[in-house]
Amino acid sequence: MNNNISKNKRILIVFPLLPKYDVEFFEKFTSISEYDLHVTANIKNKNKNDLTLSDYGDYKFHVHHTDIKKIGPFDITLGLENLVSDINPDLIIYTASPRDLGQMFSIVKNKIFGNKIAVWSMFHRIGGPRLYSTLYYKFLGFICEKNMTYTNTGKQYQIARGVDAKKIDVIGTAIDEEKVFSAIEKSDYKMNNLKKKYNLDGKFILLQVLRLTNIKKPHFLIDMMKLLIEKDTNSMLVLIGGGTMENEIKEYVTSHGLDQNVLFLGPIYDEIILNDWFTLADIFVIPTCIGLSAHHACCYGLPIVTDDSLVNQASEFDILQDRLNCLLYKEGSLSSFVDKILELKKNKDLYNRISANALATVKDINTLFAKANNLKKSIENLFLISGKK
Repeated sequence: MNNNISKNKRILIVFPLLPKYDVEFFEKFTSISEYDLHVTANIKNKNKNDLTLSDYGDYKFHVHHTDIKKIGPFDITLGLENLVSDINPDLIIYTASPRDLGQMFSIVKNKIFGNKIAVWSMFHRIGGPRLYSTLYYKFLGFICEKNMTYTNTGKQYQIARGVDAKKIDVIGTAIDEEKVFSAIEKSDYKMNNLKKKYNLDGKFILLQVLRLTNIKKPHFLIDMMKLLIEKDTNSMLVLIGGGTMENEIKEYVTSHGLDQNVLFLGPIYDEIILNDWFTLADIFVIPTCIGLSAHHACCYGLPIVTDDSLVNQASEFDILQDRLNCLLYKEGSLSSFVDKILELKKNKDLYNRISANALATVKDINTLFAKANNLKKSIENLFLISGKK
């Protein structure tokens, strides 16, 4: 690390919300750099869940609250410019959303006033591009000094929009894998008790851990189970998570006659309890838009089956490679989804190879340290380039 670059420089990162996994990331970042890190977010939001920060805490970085006001389909981050004035950062990194008019105003204003600005985003829209978001990302690509993206997919989108590849850095995705590893306990006694409690003896267990929202295609998952049960009667789906569609999906399960094949456990955030289910499961399944659960499953060496969509998958899909650390089914194909699950069940050599590679993916490559170090290098590079102008 170049101490002349990082020491005492103030970095402000503008978030809409602050998930606890990002708190862990920023703690790691501040532990490997000497930047004075400030993060703004709506930490008093009324719609928070147990994964979203709702207090200031004793962190290595500074947390500042900003209110977000909704006006139709748009958001306005309030009080942001007052914070910028108070903090007087050497660099502002916006996690800019096309819907956040407050951030848009702040970006333009600070660009005009000559402040150093960067943007950190997926740079692709789940569900497919729209003209407005495409133009917005292109605009940000040109006016911001650095484009930080989670994935190579986002980088390619920005390059296709005409943004100079030299301005684009891939930061990556990660969770605190060491925290998960420290919670892993493989107890035959506990596993046997769980199997007995939920009548899971002899079952081939599929696990999904996420919020039940339309973008995750939960109806498609239940349709897949209906077809899978016709071919393999001892399969069992365990669903962990709540969400706006929970009751609807429960009714859908009942209407398909799958009450004995789908187990709902509701939202669980305790890693110790999650450990039991990740350990017990045979495969992690999700129709699409896998998110950070990809990292979580890989920590347990749990093979993943998801689709090959380049439109609907989220950033974390970037860590997956078909037949290396997962199996990808053909988007929209129930039969392909079922076939991939049965292939893993029947082919033990393939299963063991994918399991070992999944673990290596998060243990050796996509680590929290690697992500934090990528951000540090991107910021250092930005200051170096600016210093030469």
